[in-house]
Amino acid sequence: MYYFRYADDFIIGVDASKNDCTELKNKINHFLQTELNMVLNLEKTKITNAQKEIAKFLGYGIHKTVMSKMPIRVDKIGRLRRIVPRPILDAPIKDIVKRLIEQKYATKAGKPTRNARFINHQLSDIINHFRAVERGILNYYSLANNYGNLAARVHFILKYSCVLTIASKMKLKTKKKVFKKYGKDLKILNDKGKIITSYPTISYKRPRKISNFVKRFEEDFIKKIDIRVNRGRKNLKGPCVVCGSSENIEVHHVRSLRKRPRKGNFLEDMMSKMNRKQVPLCKSCHQQVHSGHYDGKSFRLDSKE
Repeated sequence: MYYFRYADDFIIGVDASKNDCTELKNKINHFLQTELNMVLNLEKTKITNAQKEIAKFLGYGIHKTVMSKMPIRVDKIGRLRRIVPRPILDAPIKDIVKRLIEQKYATKAGKPTRNARFINHQLSDIINHFRAVERGILNYYSLANNYGNLAARVHFILKYSCVLTIASKMKLKTKKKVFKKYGKDLKILNDKGKIITSYPTISYKRPRKISNFVKRFEEDFIKKIDIRVNRGRKNLKGPCVVCGSSENIEVHHVRSLRKRPRKGNFLEDMMSKMNRKQVPLCKSCHQQVHSGHYDGKSFRLDSKE
């Protein structure tokens, strides 16, 4: 028996009969009630045959190879033995595509489509956002056995959705014209001809080094990633309004998002995020402001829109 827990969610892998699992479930329920004064959600607590069904835990689908497909080998003393592979962790690709459809990255048929929510953003911000959504999904499912299929599907939807969004923004009409203008990697250049962002084709191989994938599990984490849009313009230049330095200039938002009045309309809310009052500060002064050590003049009176 193997037990894994994350917050109030847990899963137990048992090599036993269904009757044994039912008895174990009842014992757990009794222990929680008598010892911890807690209640086990019996509707959500399921007994699953891992060879016939898929158990869902923290967004992954967990199952075992069916008996007929388990390889048979000769052991050291000449006996035939069936090799039992380790449990398989799969990403629910259909569910992930469904979430991307809900967030308007794809049509109901699962094909990439333009996402009108981001047409008013700068080109570099559009590309960075789409890449961030892709990176968030693939980082979380870096343990999945079907990582290659997932990476190919997610990359196709998000990159071509990004291309179609750029086509609508720049009045280019077709994907072919977008690729002709910005290249296959969607390279965006600044005034000096330097590449500030791009969207290259990714590798579909599962990464060898896997980071701590469960930092904070959310039931619908794709939606959480999707709302992380750019929170202001990045094109403010120096000098720093406090010390006059032109080095390491950063943008300081005078009013925080939590104090921003809600408009009730997506476009108006988005524009208010992008056009909040901002001032250029050098890195050192910016740190002083956020640490509460700045006691100079207020930025609200002469801040730039």
